Order: sequence, then structure tokens, then C-alpha cells
Amino acid sequence: MIAVWSPVHGFPPIFHRALEHIAEHVPGPFVHLIGDDFTPDDAEADALCDLDGTPVLNSRGETVGERRVYHCRDLGATEAPNLGLSMQYAWSSALAMEAEALLVIESDVLIHAGAVDAFREAQRVHGEKCGSVTCLFTEVGGNTVTSFGGMTTEHEFLGGIPLGVEIGSWDMSAPRYDTLWWSHHANLWIPRSTLEREAIYPDADFKLYYLDHELSYQIRSADLDIIVTDRAVAEHSRNCSSTGLRWPDQAQRTMVERRAYQQLRKKWAGRMM
Repeated sequence: MIAVWSPVHGFPPIFHRALEHIAEHVPGPFVHLIGDDFTPDDAEADALCDLDGTPVLNSRGETVGERRVYHCRDLGATEAPNLGLSMQYAWSSALAMEAEALLVIESDVLIHAGAVDAFREAQRVHGEKCGSVTCLFTEVGGNTVTSFGGMTTEHEFLGGIPLGVEIGSWDMSAPRYDTLWWSHHANLWIPRSTLEREAIYPDADFKLYYLDHELSYQIRSADLDIIVTDRAVAEHSRNCSSTGLRWPDQAQRTMVERRAYQQLRKKWAGRMM
């Protein structure tokens, strides 16, 4: 069984499509945890609540999973954002369910067919060293590589695959793997072996920005690898986490992000890349 987690700050149109992709491309059985982080619109909040307890049906009418919606206020939060706290809940829930893995699929991510099989195969190949597995990302509706698990850099991963090339334009005769120094959470496979590590746990002090970096540092500090595989692909609109937070203005948003970065530097002083 897989625990799927989607943190949301509203019910954007793409989340409807994300739910459809999850139903089709995540093999059952799974429990889909949907964390509502103070959805600002009442109608959207009601739509999310209506999903609680509903079965997940694929296009063939088969029940493959169940949706469970929770609100961050039930975790003790009083305002958004609460990404770290929400991930703690999903992490602990996955452990309590004895899930095979915690699969993060953010609400603006469309996972492709075969991604879960690719995550599992990468975990099998890398064995005990596998801390997490991420994918290649494209823009929604596109087919070109926009990032390697979140890393947008000129460095060529996966044996020389550059950014901007079409998915599948390279030699696909065998899977390609590489290691990253960090990966964001848009689509991330976290094996149970990582969930069970006492030294690894999402930090609730990172309420939105740099939670992904911070967890990546924890994984690498435990002498585990963050793997990227070319066999897993997801589309990412990059318009999810802060869409519904309603920052007063861009300057305020930038200030919050910079404070989070300084927080990261302070916590990992001397160990950051």
C-alpha cells in the first residue's frame, strides 16, 4: 500500500486533472492524504471536504484508493502556510499505515504512467542507499525537460541529458539514474526505510520555502542518496504552494522566502552546498 500526499492551498482547476492522473497512474491500493492549508475560498474548501472518505476510481471503474482530507488547523495551526507541519502529519500517517512509501504529488503535478514502477525500480537498484527518488519534470502540456527533480542547472545529469530536450529523445534502451544534492517535493518517492529513520523527519519550522532543501540535507546527512530516474516523468505547473496564500505583495513574499533561506543556512551552517 502507498500513502500519497498532496498539500493544497485551494482547489485550482489543475488539481482536478491531478486527481485523475493519480487515479489512473498510481497503482492501488493507496490512501490519498489531502492536506488543506486554510483554503481561502469557501466553495473550494467545501469541494475539498466533499472528497473526504470518497473512493478513488480509475477509468475502468475499479476502486484503487481512498481519499482522506485533513485541515492544518486540526494539527494546531492557526494560519497558512504550514507545509512542514502538514508533511509531518503525512509522514507519520504513512508510518502508521505501514505504507510501502510516501509518494508526494503536489496539487499542480500531473504524474505520468509508469512513474511509480520507475520509483520502485530505482529503489530496488540502489538498495539501502536509496533515500528518495524523484523524476524528470516538464511544464504542463509539454514534453521537454525543465528540471531534474527540481534542479534547474546547466549541469548535465543522467549521463549527459541537458535541459530543454524532448523526453525520450535519448537512448532509452536502459534506465538512467543519477544522484542529486537536493530535490523539491513536487513529485517525490520516499521509501519506508527512509520514513523509519529517526534522524529524518520534516521540520515544521519550515512553513513553506526550503522545506524541500532541508529534508534533502537530512537525507544526505544520513548517508543516503537522492536518486533521479529518467523513467519517471511528471508535468509541473509551478503554481501551487503559494497560490492561495494571498501574500500582501511580492515584496512580502520575497521577504518570507529570504528569511527561510537564512533559517536554512543557520541550521545547516558549514554543511550546505
